Amino acid sequence: MMVELKNHVNIGLLIIGMLFFFIHIIARYYIIMVLDPQELVTPVILTLRDNIFQIGIIISAAALIIPSAGFPKDEEKIISYIYPIITLTYLLGLFLHASDSALAIYLIYNSGIVLIVLSIAIFLGFLGLRGKRLQASETERIATTVLSLMLILNLVLAIWIFSLISEGRIPGLIEGLSRDLTTLGTHSMRYAIWLVLAAFIMKFSKPNVDLRDYVGKIYRSIILVISGATIIWTLAYAGDIIGIPTIVVSGLMDVIIGISFLVSALIILGVFGKRGNMTPHFGVGSIAFIWFLIAGATGLYLIIFYSLPGVSIPSTWRLFHLINSNWSLNVGIATIGLASARSFGKFSWIPLILFSAAMIKSLTTYMLYIFDQATGQQLIRLGEPFLLIGFLVIAFFLFRTKS
Repeated sequence: MMVELKNHVNIGLLIIGMLFFFIHIIARYYIIMVLDPQELVTPVILTLRDNIFQIGIIISAAALIIPSAGFPKDEEKIISYIYPIITLTYLLGLFLHASDSALAIYLIYNSGIVLIVLSIAIFLGFLGLRGKRLQASETERIATTVLSLMLILNLVLAIWIFSLISEGRIPGLIEGLSRDLTTLGTHSMRYAIWLVLAAFIMKFSKPNVDLRDYVGKIYRSIILVISGATIIWTLAYAGDIIGIPTIVVSGLMDVIIGISFLVSALIILGVFGKRGNMTPHFGVGSIAFIWFLIAGATGLYLIIFYSLPGVSIPSTWRLFHLINSNWSLNVGIATIGLASARSFGKFSWIPLILFSAAMIKSLTTYMLYIFDQATGQQLIRLGEPFLLIGFLVIAFFLFRTKS
């Protein structure tokens, strides 16, 4: 399985994605230990920190999408080189914007437009333009096609939100609209990435799944249901933003997506059919999936008991949901990285230990923060050492594999 997976992801881009997650955690430490005691933390700095995380997501998504588009090898290689360069240019623009440089606007808009054009070109590859046309029987490529579409949406919204924040004249209205657009972009993107991760991780548990037996049919149905529900959720949430009363539809899609992921977790754990051999990447994938389901259950709890009755969601619960959703996604991407790397014997099990400890630490810290903010805040200041080392280890494994 590990050899087969190397043909479905771009190892070079995946290394860069892991390093961005590593840098994001370093930035969090810098803000907590250096800037916060000096009271130098500003909204612009926090936005820059969050954008480092978001760029890691974008590059990792590109690593999953580009090999599946079916471009000729030379063209695929060119896109794989250009994509991170333009993404780094975009990040440089954001950094300069935080430093109040006049060059920032030029870099952000131009690099953003190039990223959008490149992403559209990749999506068109799935439709047969210079790439391999998508077939209805290609379950995993259906997932990557949806991710490709959501990547375009995410990039367009990112540029739009930047323009609203940097040029808006009605702060209250702009803040509310940008928050809704951010939710639209991040949630649709994360659902789509988890869709692709679910397709791969279910294969880890069933390496030789036959789409003709009942487990294979369930596997295929899950991918198709999540694909459709993700697109409908995106359209419904977008409709609600522009004033169409479709929020109930997006809430229903949340439930359908959640149930689908729960069924996929049961497949992974071997409830349906025989489970595959335990491997390091299968172990890490299971951790990521369990973590994701906990974050998803929290989100469903907040929708039922807070959003639907019209009660304001406490910031502590919102933080618990957001942080655990983000870290579970990162560990899911790390799973693909570990599966793409060659085996390093017993050392290959190190990420499983680190990410297991990271999940326990994160869940404990932020749950404690909900009920005892003073104690929880002290634990939050300890940062994420297990994730930090875990991402670095997988980046090293991938680098050695690529070399």
